[in-house]
Parts: sequence; structure tokens; C-alpha cells
Amino acid sequence: MELVKNIFFNTDKLIENETVKISYTGKFFKENFDEVYVHFGFGDNWDNLSEIKMNKTELGFQAEISLVSTENLNLCFRTNTNEWDNNSGSNYSFHIEPVSVAMVAVDIMLILSFLES
Repeated sequence: MELVKNIFFNTDKLIENETVKISYTGKFFKENFDEVYVHFGFGDNWDNLSEIKMNKTELGFQAEISLVSTENLNLCFRTNTNEWDNNSGSNYSFHIEPVSVAMVAVDIMLILSFLES
């Protein structure tokens, strides 16, 4: 799923407590940088601030991110030479959906059926 030009996720929705793969094909990929980091946090205050070195592939820079909050995922990218792609100062922000009650019920049913077998 492409939510913003040059940023892709391996899922249709970003859901709390899931791990997603992010692919970045923006400025730093086009300019052939060797090292890019995704810098991310949640909500207005960028809670749980983290930074992960991304893997360079033929399809862009990629990394996995754990969605530990229902607040928006905010992110930007930087190179090892400290150049930033922060969406012209606006950063990139994506909505995260809470885990639905139906999903939790299915997970519990699967666990119970596994324990019974």
C-alpha cells in the first residue's frame, strides 16, 4: 500500500500491535545513498522514539516497524551524513487503527483450539 509518494507498507491498514514492513524509494534512494535510517515515533510528541537502519534493496530501502500505539505514526528519513527527508518540514504521518474486538476474539479462539488439540 502506498500512502504517500515514495513510502510503501506491506499491508492495506496500519493496525496497532502489528509489525509492518516499510519501503522508501524517495530522495535518498534516487540519489543512490548507501545508508538510510527511518526515524519514527507516535503521536504529537513522537512517543517511543526510535531509529532503525534500513536495508538497501533493488526496490528501495526497507525496514520493519512495530506499531506500539494507536496514535499516528510519524516518521522521517536520514542518511549517515545527517541529511534529512522530513517532507519539507512536515514529516510523514500515518493513521494507525486500534485492534478490533473481532480480531482479538479470533486470536483467543485460535489459542483455545490449539490448547485443546
